[in-house]
Amino acid sequence: MNRAALQLAGSEQSAFAGTQRFQVLACVGRGASGVVYEVHDRERDARLALKALHAPTAEAILLLKNEFRSVQDVRHRNLVELHELFEEKGQWFFTMEFVPGCDFLTYVRGSSAAAALASGALGEQTNTTLDESRLRAVLGQMAQGLSALHRAQKVHRDVKPSNVQVTADGRVVILDFGIVSEVGRDAGREGIVGTVYYMAPEQALGEQTGPAADWYALGVMLYQALTGRVPFMGLGSDVIEQKVTVMPPAPKSFIGRTGRSQCVVRLADEHRSG
Repeated sequence: MNRAALQLAGSEQSAFAGTQRFQVLACVGRGASGVVYEVHDRERDARLALKALHAPTAEAILLLKNEFRSVQDVRHRNLVELHELFEEKGQWFFTMEFVPGCDFLTYVRGSSAAAALASGALGEQTNTTLDESRLRAVLGQMAQGLSALHRAQKVHRDVKPSNVQVTADGRVVILDFGIVSEVGRDAGREGIVGTVYYMAPEQALGEQTGPAADWYALGVMLYQALTGRVPFMGLGSDVIEQKVTVMPPAPKSFIGRTGRSQCVVRLADEHRSG
């Protein structure tokens, strides 16, 4: 059994088996509506990422089309580049740039921090060490990528560590535009979308969101990078209530416990005052 078959074995959801053009190499990520694969494009002899749907329902197909078309023409080195949209034998998928590397939290705090994130222990402070130089290097790139998206009148709405990839040479790439929205668009009947720990209060309340929501999420990521935990912990409804009623603990209150450098404390103060 090959590597892709081993990684996909046991999945109860229909798996993308590849096409004449695209050979599946590995499953690299799963979301609510789809799966992302590493594939080989035989026509171009290139390694790409491919996003396919769990199930091709009318709603899922519409969302996939909207995701692709919303950012297809937005080009920036800190945003993943989308390539082509396909429909073959009832399967809908699109291809994009394959970005090898690790997620934001792994890059700045190590693999154990990412493991805590994956396990849901977001409110517990992790015993990991922050790499200050790496954090400083990636923050600017993240800001540039978000700025490019906002100039195109788009809001990401799901900025979080797992949606930010960092390559071996330090290039930052923002991924997953599954719930991207137009700036100023009324949430309407869409309801609350996003990841509660990182979403801005207005987004958590199902209100209209703009670029400020993405900057708030980036602020949460900075807070987590500095302290090893998110600002608010608890169940989703509890986190939402805290976001709209109380201020988070000052980052330096956690940093001081572990004897981090004064440079990091200053970064925390800048975040707090900003």
